[in-house]
Amino acid sequence: MQKNNIGGGGLCACSPITEPELKLVIKSSTGADLLNDKIAGAYSKDEIKVFQKSADGTETPVNFSIRPPFSYGEEKFNFSSLFVGLNF
Repeated sequence: MQKNNIGGGGLCACSPITEPELKLVIKSSTGADLLNDKIAGAYSKDEIKVFQKSADGTETPVNFSIRPPFSYGEEKFNFSSLFVGLNF
């Protein structure tokens, strides 16, 4: 994890913390958003499992979330994404 120096001026205790992250989009062969619960055949969060696998084969569940489509300024991201923070 690292602190972000947003706006310059140095870091302080209130500086946001960022961590490596993984974002995945899951589409059908026709391009449909398979993380959008309004799409027939889409996956619900309960049907998805994300886990960490150790060298000895032990699987540990990893928390994740599903982010809906969003816009940031002029840019639009039209698909839901599966988000995993990689701080484990």
